[in-house]
Amino acid sequence: MSPALHGRCINHDASFSVPYPADWWVHPADPDRDIAECERFGPEPFELILNNERIWEGHSIGMEVGTGCIGSFWEPASAETRLVGGRTASRVEYLPGVGNESPTYPTLTYFVPLVANVECEQGENHWFWAATAGGFSTPVGDYEENKAILDAMMGGLEFSATP
Repeated sequence: MSPALHGRCINHDASFSVPYPADWWVHPADPDRDIAECERFGPEPFELILNNERIWEGHSIGMEVGTGCIGSFWEPASAETRLVGGRTASRVEYLPGVGNESPTYPTLTYFVPLVANVECEQGENHWFWAATAGGFSTPVGDYEENKAILDAMMGGLEFSATP
């Protein structure tokens, strides 16, 4: 059963909106720390901390829009494509101990290209990325619950325009 999502966060700059559980908290935008609207979510208020890997910790689910090349050196435990916000997305799960390179903590990621047929080296490759906290970031909350919430959030993601 999908979790109930009653809140909606709108990122006007990146042109997307996403539903989230009504009893969850959304970290406010913080331009001084390069944190945009609707980038970090968790079941209770949290302080974001930059860890030794230069990755934000303290939240359960994160998302952002960016440009350029993006990828993973971890071997996927599972991978599939899904329709997210009217676009084809990659849904990939990485688990500790899978392959020669693997994350410290399990993580589920979504990658959505926002501009079709553009090579990342050309610099015009806009993308949307979302993931459960994990990988090299200490997760907050139950992974399976966070995974179900992220799946539900991505099912309700809407893009209003290409950033």
